[in-house]
Amino acid sequence: MSTEQIVLNTSDEAASIKTVTGWIDRYGRFWGDYERIARYSGCTHVACSECGKPSVKRFAGRDKIELELTTQRDELLAALKTAKWMLERDYIDDQKMAVINKCNDVIAKAEGTET
Repeated sequence: MSTEQIVLNTSDEAASIKTVTGWIDRYGRFWGDYERIARYSGCTHVACSECGKPSVKRFAGRDKIELELTTQRDELLAALKTAKWMLERDYIDDQKMAVINKCNDVIAKAEGTET
């Protein structure tokens, strides 16, 4: 037999209203006592650490993520081109031709050369 307490959504035990004080960024997210994080979350620019001029806020790791996605995209394109090349050199039936056409579509879209 389970001794787990049941609390319905209509119960006063499920939630209560409280008055709290804390930092809220411009998007309405509550950060409690973390002023620095709230200000960073709500800003679009930060002061340059060298000259003090405003510069666009950068998220840590964004460049690394973009590089990884570009690398993955390039690897996928290379694999598709290889698969297409291999399919074209073998006897081509309707099913293989459909795969070749799909490869062509994906490659053209990724390279921005779709017609």
